[in-house]
Amino acid sequence: MKNVLYFLVFSLSVLSACNSETATSEESNTTAEAIDVPEPTNNTVEIPSTLDDLYNPNSAIFRGLNFGMSADQVKATESGEFVSEEEGMQVYSVDLNEITFADIEYKYAEGALQRIRVDIFADNPTQAQSLGDDLTALFNEKYLARETLWDAREGDQDYTAFMEVIADEDTPGVVIIYELL
Repeated sequence: MKNVLYFLVFSLSVLSACNSETATSEESNTTAEAIDVPEPTNNTVEIPSTLDDLYNPNSAIFRGLNFGMSADQVKATESGEFVSEEEGMQVYSVDLNEITFADIEYKYAEGALQRIRVDIFADNPTQAQSLGDDLTALFNEKYLARETLWDAREGDQDYTAFMEVIADEDTPGVVIIYELL
């Protein structure tokens, strides 16, 4: 009976040690996967001619701007036509051609740029889709290849870039959102 008791204690100890090692191994694998860092933004890609005025200059996160900048810093850097400003937000407009234009909305939290929304107003759904195709190709070169949501990094700032084509007959266009993570 004493030997059976020793055997049971020994078996439980071995099983407990195995389970502990497996859990530790699984935890370390999960941790390694969670630290997947986006690639740095590739600002050396050529901008399609349809988007040249929108991405001028092709530096930083967008138009020479980085998250964390103040409203005054954005105002000093942004070359688009100033439209309006209210608490925590500025809006600019950029002409892409005689018909197509973009409104750019900069949003701030605690005085620092956190989000950029770009609304491109197209002439028709076909033009909107063409602009969307150009943006997808551009983003797949600048960031890791995806379809509508790209992970990115500029300096020590991780962010996402989202793009959606609006192929509606009444309001065709493209929406782009850059957001600090």
